Amino acid sequence: MKRSCICMFQLVFLIFCFQSLWCQEDYLQKRQLDAVIYRGPVALKYPFLFSGSVYVFSDEFIQGSVVYNQKNYSGALLNLDAHRDELCIKLPQSGVVIVLSKDLVDEFSLGEKRFIKGKWKDTDLENSYCQELYAGNISILKRVGKDFYLEDGVKPSVYENVKYYLVKENVPYRLKRIESIGKFYRKDLRKKIMRALGQMKVSVEETDEVYRRIGAVIDNL
Repeated sequence: MKRSCICMFQLVFLIFCFQSLWCQEDYLQKRQLDAVIYRGPVALKYPFLFSGSVYVFSDEFIQGSVVYNQKNYSGALLNLDAHRDELCIKLPQSGVVIVLSKDLVDEFSLGEKRFIKGKWKDTDLENSYCQELYAGNISILKRVGKDFYLEDGVKPSVYENVKYYLVKENVPYRLKRIESIGKFYRKDLRKKIMRALGQMKVSVEETDEVYRRIGAVIDNL
């Protein structure tokens, strides 16, 4: 009898703990949804059908982090609308997509890819979201824009417009080709940079990786 009472007590205790944990988790989830990051305007839907994706990589929202209003939020479902240059967050329960105020975003990540907001006045990067390919004494940034064109004059399709930038001494320079990075350095360094590039296999698919590698080479010159 005594043993059965102890077992009954343990069962009641476990049920109580489980309910307490469930209530705590539910409370935290509600608190999370009350956070300022979820209080922005709902993302506007495009008023027409089109082929392709306006998001930077795909339509899928990716777990990432964002520094918003000087606070770090991790584990958020994020995506970047590269046509409107808007960072969007998806509410985990309802699936509603919210646009984050660009004035309050400092940086964010989509998976392992880090993005920053350009703060260079009177340049192409001012107030624009850019992927940071390399960060050291110099930075190499990638900005992806997406625009529409009429396919067969009937249905709009999305095309990608990619631009790369070298940030040297806090000044951004447009890189139209990988090889053009050398022109921003004096002659002796330029030769070393071009020699390093010549040893790398350059292809369209590996452009980002080549920029990362050449950024490390330049930092070590």
